[in-house]
Amino acid sequence: MANVSYTPERAQKYDFSAFPLRIETYYIFVPAAKADDYPDAKSLYGKKVGVAKSTTTADQLRKWNEKNQAGLTIIEYKDFQSRRDALDNGDIDAIAEFTSRVEIGTYVVPVVRCGSSNSYIAVSKSGRTSSRKSTKRSP
Repeated sequence: MANVSYTPERAQKYDFSAFPLRIETYYIFVPAAKADDYPDAKSLYGKKVGVAKSTTTADQLRKWNEKNQAGLTIIEYKDFQSRRDALDNGDIDAIAEFTSRVEIGTYVVPVVRCGSSNSYIAVSKSGRTSSRKSTKRSP
């Protein structure tokens, strides 16, 4: 798998490449039509933000929320379409996503960066030995 963020939990199941493919940057996005309502990070304080369930993006958002004492209500969704629907319906004020997601399009704009992480190639430890040797992450 390509573009997988490293976590200790994932390291139990996968071997990671020695070097990252890229750095994933996570932002809090708001609808482009409401961009003027969100001129800075503080304008997001106390808002409802949708994020993918059990992901590095969610972890980064929680850390940012705690560090900045932003008082966000973080709502986890199973997939991107669910988050987009919730945003379109006004159920949430913003979404947290990584910048390389193609589905982001132009209907939302970033307000603030809420984190980043390296992204790697990951190979299942139960996979072929030859593949694991070529991607094994150095200690």
